[in-house]
Amino acid sequence: MLHPAPEGAPAMQPVQVADPATFIPLLEFDDFASFSKAFPYANDGVYELLYDLCKESIKTKRRPVAIANLKKIFQATFKICAQRSFEAMSLRELSTGTGISMGGLYACLQSKQDLVLMAQVVVDHINHSLDAAVLSEQDPWRRLQQAIRTHIYISTPLQPWFFLLYFETHTLEPEQQLRSKNIEMRSMRAMQLLIEEGVAQGQLRTDDAQGVATIIIATLQDWYLKPWKYRELRVDADAYANQLLASTAKLLEVQK
Repeated sequence: MLHPAPEGAPAMQPVQVADPATFIPLLEFDDFASFSKAFPYANDGVYELLYDLCKESIKTKRRPVAIANLKKIFQATFKICAQRSFEAMSLRELSTGTGISMGGLYACLQSKQDLVLMAQVVVDHINHSLDAAVLSEQDPWRRLQQAIRTHIYISTPLQPWFFLLYFETHTLEPEQQLRSKNIEMRSMRAMQLLIEEGVAQGQLRTDDAQGVATIIIATLQDWYLKPWKYRELRVDADAYANQLLASTAKLLEVQK
């Protein structure tokens, strides 16, 4: 389920699929607390990843300085977007919020839209990595379980990144919007292939693998696009994963 990476915007480094070995150990966790301790892209790790993926387009070449500035920029962006909107945010406002000069901002990005493109790069990279990692599991149902649970666990600490990508894609140029849509479509297709493999081996039952995959992807997206709803319902990552897996097992009539 490795997919060719989409063409990146001129300002962005092309997406590279991570070594599956980075993600394979994460598939074994059945609780979010244990997963969080092992996830390499929580906290500063995601900014290190971002720099490594986009360093060709970032003028600041001192890695520690660039990573520190990227962290300030994105944390300020997430805060401003939560209070107002991405469209209403200006680079001048971002400069004030980060304490970074306009020149310092332009050393990391060429325009405000680059923030969405960077989120696009991070999310696409992680999706490719997870697609590659789940292939290490031979049991079809277990493989599908790992894909669903790990996606929920990953998108919990990285919720602002997924939200920024999918909610603000409309601010991009048409061809860049298409790349964001393709990320979603590839995720749906990857899930569909997992289901079809399970059906072929007699472990899952459905005559509409695409329909079930669409339901799963929509439910996964609801987790990170509407986090307020699940906070009010007091549903955490473990409960959400367990609920979705139980529903999926019924939909696919899992044969154990």
